Order: sequence, then C-alpha cells, then structure tokens
Amino acid sequence: MTELTEKQIYSHWVHLNEATWRLNDDQVTSARTLLRKLNGEKIEIIPIHQEDGINTIAFAFKDILDDFGDEILEIAMDSTCTCLELFFASAHQ
Repeated sequence: MTELTEKQIYSHWVHLNEATWRLNDDQVTSARTLLRKLNGEKIEIIPIHQEDGINTIAFAFKDILDDFGDEILEIAMDSTCTCLELFFASAHQ
C-alpha cells in the first residue's frame, strides 16, 4: 500500500484546481479577476482608495456576513494567508 503525505495530497489538489483560481501570472491581477467573477454571489467587493505603490484589495465573504454580520466587528486577512487559495478553489466547486 502506498502512503501519501499531507504535503503530497495538497500539492496534487493545488495542481488539479490551479486553473480555477490562478487566472494571471500576476497575483494581484489574478485576485482582482477572480473577485470580479464572484462579486455579488460569494463575495462583495469593497471599494477602497488606492495608494501609489501599494496594491490593495478589499472584499467580504457574503455567507459570513449573512450568518454572523451582527456579531463581527472586524475580520482581517493577511495576503500571505494560504486559506484564501482554499476559499477561491472551493467557491468554484
């Protein structure tokens, strides 16, 4: 019997789903494209002022807001958070 590691399974899963969420080689362009596709359905894009030299993207997960909006004061995610890849991939399943 072949034993697989968590890392091997994750790597294979990323490879299978990458075309769904990696829409451009530039990460910011890719994220903005994906968010526009999901806007109004799974997420809501939040308009924000862009500063020179800083790429910013703001959005809200609609299900979280619908379920917990009255209880949430602030949710922040760092751009290094790999959980965003999981959300974007699962949003298309």
